[in-house]
Amino acid sequence: MSVTTELPPVAVQHLDRAVGGAEPSPVSNPFRCLPSVFAGVSSCVGVLSVAGADIRSRASAPDAYGLFWLGLALIFLPAAWQLCRRNTPRNERLVLVVVVGLSLYFVKCLYSPTAFVFHDEFAHLRTVINLQNTGQLFGFNPEIRVAGDYPGLALVTLTLAKVSGLSLVTSGMVIIGAGRLVLMLALFLLLERLTGSARAAGIGCLIYAGNANFLYWSAQFAYESLALPLALAVAYLVLRRSDGSKRELIPVVLVAAMV
Repeated sequence: MSVTTELPPVAVQHLDRAVGGAEPSPVSNPFRCLPSVFAGVSSCVGVLSVAGADIRSRASAPDAYGLFWLGLALIFLPAAWQLCRRNTPRNERLVLVVVVGLSLYFVKCLYSPTAFVFHDEFAHLRTVINLQNTGQLFGFNPEIRVAGDYPGLALVTLTLAKVSGLSLVTSGMVIIGAGRLVLMLALFLLLERLTGSARAAGIGCLIYAGNANFLYWSAQFAYESLALPLALAVAYLVLRRSDGSKRELIPVVLVAAMV
């Protein structure tokens, strides 16, 4: 996707000058991408560390907390260092943002990989089951009544389950995982468009991923976990359409309808 050719805002220009100018062009060095590869591998090791922490915690082992925080550090810190560096190529920044977002989503999945355990998840699973049993949208949900008024997540989940043969829980996790992927891509592209800097976009995504709700609440099986990524995608597509390209109108309308 193209990036605007307009000059970045004054604040971004000052930031770039403070560190020695704008982002450099990629250098033809075969070892240039090694720091980003290391950050990606570190995120994978971090996910494994969190898995070990969950296993140790279920056995009431005293070192579970240490493994958990070590895993989060391995996921976040190397990628953050690479995203904050001035000479990291734009495409590597985008990949690292996605890796961090999905790795932190896996942390939530590892918490309970075979069942939904949060309160809102029970309510939305009830909406899926109601839809499966009755075939009627906007059914009554005694757990959270408003959940029955927003059956989009239930409809997509039930469709995936029927097409793929996966369970409702697994289908829900896949759908929310796809939403997390869209969230990180849309957030990066939106911030890049607004600031004119891939570096600022990467740092902005790090700040967003550091909010207290990102790890569990925004990764649970609930309608906002899918609606928010779609809303950010709409915002980005609308901003792209501000260039006057009519071909962007159809994606805007389709994604807005999904929200």
